[in-house]
Amino acid sequence: MRHAATFRETWFDPLFAGPAISRCLLDAMSRPGTLLPLGETPLVVPPPGLRAACAVLLAVLDRDVTFHVTDDGMSEIRDYLRFNTGARPARPEHADFVLVAGISGGAALDAIMGAIPDRGDEGVRVLYAPTELDAHETSADVVLVLDGADGVDERRLSLGGVAAADFHRLGAGRLTFRPVDLWFASADGRLAAIPRATCWRSA
Repeated sequence: MRHAATFRETWFDPLFAGPAISRCLLDAMSRPGTLLPLGETPLVVPPPGLRAACAVLLAVLDRDVTFHVTDDGMSEIRDYLRFNTGARPARPEHADFVLVAGISGGAALDAIMGAIPDRGDEGVRVLYAPTELDAHETSADVVLVLDGADGVDERRLSLGGVAAADFHRLGAGRLTFRPVDLWFASADGRLAAIPRATCWRSA
């Protein structure tokens, strides 16, 4: 068991980095599918592939919200986020934020899709950490097509290192489970978002 002090994130200043990331996230939510630079995220505790995603969560988590980390092998990331933000871990069907630490949401996605939405349910923000995030259709594992985003006919978002099956399932049944906002923070520090009200499909 690691000492709690080893989870302390010494390279994240919540007074300066937090508001900047929050503004970037609001911009991403207002322009679905647009790639935005997060800027430098020199965190020292998380593995490199999760540093950008963890920086986003450090900016938005606090004592009033709950979160879930999907991969059982990432219990240290769960403890790290709890230690640095005060947010409370929760089961995915009840969490406000879900970090997909591996290639797939797996059982957490099953739980979210099995949860019947209540009136007033604020939904869940599901954050993926793709190895690649691009606006052009390349050799990506997943290509998401956004319809009518920002007044344009179509926008594409290509993702690497994530499971295509997740997005087929999310796209097919998104009207029948808890509202989901999709966030993406790539290993190279780029951010994109798809709000729940945006129509999208897997290419």
